[in-house]
Amino acid sequence: MRKQWRDAAIGGATGLIKKMLAEAQEIDNRDRYGQTALMLSAMHGRAAAVDLLVENGADLNVTAKYGLSALMLALVNRHAGIAAALVEAGADTSPRGTGAPGFAGKTAGDLAREAGFAGLADAIALDLIARAFTDRALPTTMTDSKQLSDAEYEEAMSFDGLRWQEVTFERIERNSDAVFWFSPEAFRYYLPGLLSAGLKENRWDANCYDALIGMLDRSAKPDYWDDFFLPRWPLLTAAELSAVAGWVGWLESAQPDAFHDNSYARVRETLALLMARRG
Repeated sequence: MRKQWRDAAIGGATGLIKKMLAEAQEIDNRDRYGQTALMLSAMHGRAAAVDLLVENGADLNVTAKYGLSALMLALVNRHAGIAAALVEAGADTSPRGTGAPGFAGKTAGDLAREAGFAGLADAIALDLIARAFTDRALPTTMTDSKQLSDAEYEEAMSFDGLRWQEVTFERIERNSDAVFWFSPEAFRYYLPGLLSAGLKENRWDANCYDALIGMLDRSAKPDYWDDFFLPRWPLLTAAELSAVAGWVGWLESAQPDAFHDNSYARVRETLALLMARRG
């Protein structure tokens, strides 16, 4: 990256940036630290420059030192407006930082929550869920248990034919035990709907959320995973598990004392192990 390009990005000199773009200078050239103009403008809070670079096709998802993207750099430097604009523009919210203790293993959602940007963190959590589960097909079997009562069967079947994006918090409240009666295929399909409903309505007081935390609050040793757990959680993709972790972060921020001591830590350990096993 030429010094003039770097200085313009850091200083937010939109006129100069426009001139260099008109001269067909490469928008995603990197400086000696691996950072692009978009990353520099985001890091230094240059909102107009960020908008200009995004409009001209800058790569939103380049990462450099510590695995940080433009979005993550904006959050680390507490530029919430720029971070929100990058999310809106389609920046990938799933990468995790590396190396330094302040960044290692953390997503944009984690950084947003740490910075106190709760609304933005919630939006990122929803974005992660939507992206991760987008390819899931409607289940062919809603329940595989032959021992359900009529009421239990009706709870599971109340979701039949619904797309997970259509699941509401009201439906979750009325059918709070359906999560136990779903077939593994239906569980994996409707899980993002269960997670998203509370985030959308800022509601965390659902019995099924207690159930989900209870499922994940277990030994991190796979030898202790039971026949209910094994065909459900380990068959989620790494991206889906990362999205669940984002939801857990939201739930913990909303009700930090709702569960037994260290429950959230054990849940995170279980999810980390599941993600590691999925590669």
